[in-house]
Amino acid sequence: MKKINIYILGILITLFSSCDTDVDMIQIQEGIPSEVASNIDESTIISIIKENEQNVIYNLTWTNSNYLGDDTDSSVIGDYTVEIGTSEDFSNAITINPPEYLAHGFIGIELNTILIEQLGALPEEVVEVFFRIESTFNGDVLMSNTISNTFIPYRLVPLPEVYLPTTGTISITGAAVGSPWPFPAEHKFTQVTETFYTLETYLIGGETYEMVADAGWNQAYKLPGNVVPADVTAAGTFVEDGNLAHDEFGNEVSRWEGQNFLSPPESGTYTISLDFQAGTYTVEAGEKPAVYLPPNGTILIAGAAAGNPWPLETEFTQVTETLYSLETYLIGGEQYEFVTDSSWSQAYKIPADVVPADVTEAGTFVEDGGKAHDETGNEVERWEGQNFLSPAEDGTYKITLDFQSGTYTVVKQ
Repeated sequence: MKKINIYILGILITLFSSCDTDVDMIQIQEGIPSEVASNIDESTIISIIKENEQNVIYNLTWTNSNYLGDDTDSSVIGDYTVEIGTSEDFSNAITINPPEYLAHGFIGIELNTILIEQLGALPEEVVEVFFRIESTFNGDVLMSNTISNTFIPYRLVPLPEVYLPTTGTISITGAAVGSPWPFPAEHKFTQVTETFYTLETYLIGGETYEMVADAGWNQAYKLPGNVVPADVTAAGTFVEDGNLAHDEFGNEVSRWEGQNFLSPPESGTYTISLDFQAGTYTVEAGEKPAVYLPPNGTILIAGAAAGNPWPLETEFTQVTETLYSLETYLIGGEQYEFVTDSSWSQAYKIPADVVPADVTEAGTFVEDGGKAHDETGNEVERWEGQNFLSPAEDGTYKITLDFQSGTYTVVKQ
């Protein structure tokens, strides 16, 4: 009797194993997909509000997919994925794998984040959203019907403190940057994020400047009218003015209530950062040039290598705030130097501890002169350098002075 029971048990195990194998080998041909529905009518516009961000605001339910079709009352358990998109063809759809089996309740923050950060919906604007269910078993897929509802998502972050430029561009202008016209490309800020802009630029010390979104001053960014500009050269708050500024509701208004920024006392390269979200700015000094720049922006060549011209008239071209270049004829093996005026207020020479013949093509240079400068920018009289020596061969050379690094090159053309 005991042997018979063991035999019957073996048969049952074999039968169940065969059934499992048969199910695993099913290739779905005519399965019945899930039917999806929501708890809110399609004609209802659903406003998602921040107060409900931790509450379930939208429910999806769906039926069990019958992978075996109409010929059976049973089914197999598949895997369900919710597809969500803002186009009916689901070309931009995202998917979620719900922890529930045949339902999913969306809490406010979950659905709001999906709409804004993943599907690109705009806060406080209506968007139609499409839903469907994809069910899979053993590699076979059944797709449900499609439903839609209309939502109005809320802002995930508050509105910026200062209205953003409608053009998406910001340029610096004013005496602190030389008042160029039209605005050069190097005076345009870089947009780091939607609400954060930066610009590295050279500022003339103690001069005024402002930021504008276009050449028509439709949007200008300035200091508040109730601050002392000299007190906030390094950091502070800023406001929007202009012909087409904006009120608290986003309506265009003409408003001129601010005042221009004032640059830090010392000329140099600075990084200006504008944080529109907080309505604050910073002006941070960059690394100082290794050699003091000419205050008048002029550099002239003098000396026997240039033919001892008088008055001095061969002038360098200013390529950037700290880079100057000159293409000129040099007489070989002769001395020369650079000055900012005919009074030798500032002279640029090679250091006293080098052999001029060793550095005719490249090296470092220093500032001398009747009005040279110490490390804090104070004027001092200093004559510690020596004249340059031109290369041995006569010819046309391109001379480049890099004040940021304090280096020069002399290249035959």
